[in-house]
Amino acid sequence: MTVLFALLSTMAYSMQSTLLAGYYRQFDNRLVVFLRNSALVVFMLPVLLFVPESDLTFSKVPFSLLCLSCVSGFVGMLLFARALHDLPVGIVAAFNMSALTISTFTLEAFFTGEIPRFFQMFFALLVVWFSISLCLSRAELARLLDGITFLKSVGEDSSIDKNQSGLPEGSVSVAGRAYLLAAGSGILHGVTFFSFGIVSRKLNPLWASYLLESGVFLTAFLALLVSVRGSSKSIFSISLGNAFRVMAFGLPAIAGTVCFSLATVYGPIVIAAAVLAAQPVFSGMFAFIFYQERLSGRQFRALFGVCISIALLQVVSGL
Repeated sequence: MTVLFALLSTMAYSMQSTLLAGYYRQFDNRLVVFLRNSALVVFMLPVLLFVPESDLTFSKVPFSLLCLSCVSGFVGMLLFARALHDLPVGIVAAFNMSALTISTFTLEAFFTGEIPRFFQMFFALLVVWFSISLCLSRAELARLLDGITFLKSVGEDSSIDKNQSGLPEGSVSVAGRAYLLAAGSGILHGVTFFSFGIVSRKLNPLWASYLLESGVFLTAFLALLVSVRGSSKSIFSISLGNAFRVMAFGLPAIAGTVCFSLATVYGPIVIAAAVLAAQPVFSGMFAFIFYQERLSGRQFRALFGVCISIALLQVVSGL
């Protein structure tokens, strides 16, 4: 059941990311997260009807882990959204989810001692590899490697002039900032899902899901208050129609959060996180559905590799 719930979570988060990408690029990212979670706080209330009354209590809530999940989740979303300004959603999702998987593996091994078996780790890393290759074309991969190589050389020799790098204008900023932001958001989301997985095991998973999204809502609200007081310009420059669309497009996250919570109850957190690395696969599918973006033959082969790796991961995990 772990892999099944994780797949459903991946599909839901992929749909949300694809639909919200344009709004992250157009409006203040803190406002978009606030609107997204304000809708979740309201529309997740019916989910609590399936929670026994005895479980609806704050006495068993590990507040330190919950706060860590909320803050890291909020900041991770901001970094993810900022990376979308320079990169397509599929590439951002690939680096985000790859970093998430690796960071979750590390946290799980360090703090709980639950080290995945060899074949579990092997097929999980295959998911990561195929997910990245799904999104990067040969030209994009070459640009990334050139940018990383140049940034490394700058770090080793401060006398190098960036304008004489031979790279197209803007490529260094993309390689040095957008990819870093995408990976950074993945590391923070790894912290989010790891700590949230522990919270889900201590509480009813539906109750834990509602507390997480409510906590992110409060964090976004506080961030907006600080921004309004410290800025002379309004960050609420969004029409009512766009605001409602942001709220509606964020609703798939209900299924994403609930299903991930259930996945961690039925099996290891790292396995659920590894399946999340397949998000670019579904992002590509939704991009084709919503934006008619076609996949190349190489991308289809990578997609097939992700699907086979997930199937084999489920087999070796017995989940």
